[in-house]
Amino acid sequence: MLISEMEENISNIGKHYRVKFLDDYKQEVLLVLYEKGIDFLKVLEDQEMLRSYVYKCCLLMLYSKQSKYYKTYVFPDKHFSELNGTEIKHEKRFSEKRLNELINNLSGMDKILLQQLILCRGNKKSFSKKSNISYSTISLMINNLSIKIKESWELEDFYE
Repeated sequence: MLISEMEENISNIGKHYRVKFLDDYKQEVLLVLYEKGIDFLKVLEDQEMLRSYVYKCCLLMLYSKQSKYYKTYVFPDKHFSELNGTEIKHEKRFSEKRLNELINNLSGMDKILLQQLILCRGNKKSFSKKSNISYSTISLMINNLSIKIKESWELEDFYE
């Protein structure tokens, strides 16, 4: 296989796998092949294994995380995007005051249910064991309570 045939073969493989920077890809693969030595390539060509070896090198160049092509072209494209502006992120923290306001606004069983649920850290199973109330009943009570809370409160209300 001549150099032009190897280039054409690499180009076809790159087109098949939709390589973005095809010329750079061809150069990287050819560089890897020629680092092996011309004698090695001639031996493979005599055994008619050069085409399959080129194919394997091409795939490894694309998908191996250690290859120069992957590190230069594939990895940055997958994990980094262009910044079109500045994004300001504010750290929001959960407000215990707002939770206490919610508890104080509730009355009767709803208030007791929410207080006990907080003590059990939201674990309905442990809450049902401590209160000797069936798990399904507690689930229904919590669902009804959540509907009441959602009518007048939003999740963002609990963060500062």
